[in-house]
Amino acid sequence: MGDIVHNLRSSLDYTASAIVGADNKRVHFPIAETREDLVASFRTEPEVVAGKSKGKGRNAALEVCVPGIKDITIDTIGPYKSSGGLLWHLGKLDARNKHRLLLPVTVPQTITCWNLRAPNNIVIGKVVATVQPGGICRVAAFGGGGVTVERYGEPTADILFDEVGILQGNPVLQTILDMTKATFEAISLIEDVTS
Repeated sequence: MGDIVHNLRSSLDYTASAIVGADNKRVHFPIAETREDLVASFRTEPEVVAGKSKGKGRNAALEVCVPGIKDITIDTIGPYKSSGGLLWHLGKLDARNKHRLLLPVTVPQTITCWNLRAPNNIVIGKVVATVQPGGICRVAAFGGGGVTVERYGEPTADILFDEVGILQGNPVLQTILDMTKATFEAISLIEDVTS
């Protein structure tokens, strides 16, 4: 999982590096915590803010090489937390993966039971029961209790992110697919602007 996240993030960085050229080794695809931080990162001229001089933004080279890439990045791609897109999460997962493993959790979802037999010999052929929080699974309830299960089927489970503050509880496989799509779309938009 960590390799996939890193490769997706790296493909964005390689795209940014290709725009600026091989001489600039410190170029990364622009991802920021807030929209305001992202806007400031594209500052192409030094400015004074609240009495303090601020130099060019870390992504100024991208805007100088391709005027207008700032607007596409900020308004269309939206690689900042509140945009609702996945690229900010991708950047955070990649950074977290550099310092420790990303460990998903497996959460049981359902279990199939075949031939439930009640004390009065009533048989129910197949029951799919949902696993509740805490691992509790209520298969069936009959007035007198004493239900037996003659055969259990295969349980189902979801594999979820367990990263506090970063997609916690989201299904890993679908999220990785969605991140791949978002990465491809971002690179395609940048290619359209640069051609």
